[in-house]
Amino acid sequence: MIAVLTPVLAALGIVAAMAAENFSYRTVSEAELVKQLDQDLVKLRTGPESSRRLTDEARLTFFMGFWTPQRERKIQILEQGMALAARARDLEKQAAPAYSNDVSAEYKRATVWWVANAGDYAAAKHNVPSLKTVREMETALLELKKHDPTYEEGTPDRALGRVYDLAPGTVSIGSKKKAQKHFEEALKISPEHPGTLIFFADYWRAKKDLGRAQDLLTVATEKLKRMEPSYENRYWLDHAARVRSKMTAPRTDG
Repeated sequence: MIAVLTPVLAALGIVAAMAAENFSYRTVSEAELVKQLDQDLVKLRTGPESSRRLTDEARLTFFMGFWTPQRERKIQILEQGMALAARARDLEKQAAPAYSNDVSAEYKRATVWWVANAGDYAAAKHNVPSLKTVREMETALLELKKHDPTYEEGTPDRALGRVYDLAPGTVSIGSKKKAQKHFEEALKISPEHPGTLIFFADYWRAKKDLGRAQDLLTVATEKLKRMEPSYENRYWLDHAARVRSKMTAPRTDG
């Protein structure tokens, strides 16, 4: 129905990596990544509650969910991430001036990580009720695009492209036409953003344009290798690898 979604999304680079300096993001196993993320969360939770801390937690739970293979545990983690990010958004709304129609930087950031967790949650649940979550993601992203269309190198369009690409077209909001439009808009904002290139590569793979998909993956991977190692960096490298693994297999995600 809906493949793993991450509009997030993201290689945002907003939060500094919290792992030890000698932690090798690119070479450790997924189990070791999950263990390190759990340790990072424990450290993070020693501080007072704030919208920033809650969003930081949502970021880490997203990556933990992505690298957790057990379905039920994955769902629990991502559900927690959604709740954390939703709480952060609520706190930012409460703190905003009553007369203001704008949203804070932290509200935008919390929105991105709520969408990231929600996307993978919907994919893991893989049922009709999860389609409601997909529509809520669309609403959140359209709001973000309205307030800040170029936010974090085109995150609103990158994520919307992914949502429309993978959601079912008959019983949900899926639309290949909308997906391509948003991916192209994101590339206008940031032509070499690895996440956009990887999501767009998966789009072209599904359309059986493997040459175009491979070209996009090559550009994305080469750029990622030049970037500072981080959870985001490893996430995108792993995501690119997953797309490559499907290059010769039929797409089954809708």
